[in-house]
Amino acid sequence: MLDKSAAQTSARSSGPLAGFRIVEFAGIGPGPFACMMLADMGAEVVTLDRVGAKKNLKAVAVRGRKVVELDLKDKTAITQVLDLLANADALIEGFRPGVMERLGLGPDVVLARKETPTSYHLAVVVDDARQGVTHVVRGQDLFWSTSVHRVLQALLGLPAPNYHHHRLILDAEGKKLSKSTRATALRALRESGATAADIRRMVGLA
Repeated sequence: MLDKSAAQTSARSSGPLAGFRIVEFAGIGPGPFACMMLADMGAEVVTLDRVGAKKNLKAVAVRGRKVVELDLKDKTAITQVLDLLANADALIEGFRPGVMERLGLGPDVVLARKETPTSYHLAVVVDDARQGVTHVVRGQDLFWSTSVHRVLQALLGLPAPNYHHHRLILDAEGKKLSKSTRATALRALRESGATAADIRRMVGLA
């Protein structure tokens, strides 16, 4: 079961990966090191560890993490892990082959959840191909989705457009401006009297 009282570190909210969420299963080797680097670049890293692990949050290898303790033998905990993964951009684990599948957390389960937009990814890939799209410009928050699209294109024998991921426009706390967070829209800025030049300066394009 998820231990909500588990100690947490304060995640960085700025950097090129600000706005990305990574879920990591605690382990040894390259996984923790990779997550340390992702956290240093601004990603929100949530580390799932066993109950009673007593992770040393002051250690260099676990800096910038939120640590959640859980018992993977508990079915309730597995459901909560799936809920976390539904809102994650990437999963990092270093278990032996077959372990995640035995836990009920294999790729077929995680990717095919109702809450995960699996059909959306397939629809985007097929629609782009049918319309002959050659160039796709997206924000960095969709960088990981593009890897899913490239896999689908290869499996379906569809052409791959040229992709470009632009940096995100962030607020004062380093979080991306989004309708879901009710950030001020361009229309509201223009109605308040801001000119196109003012807005370009605000987002660092002037």
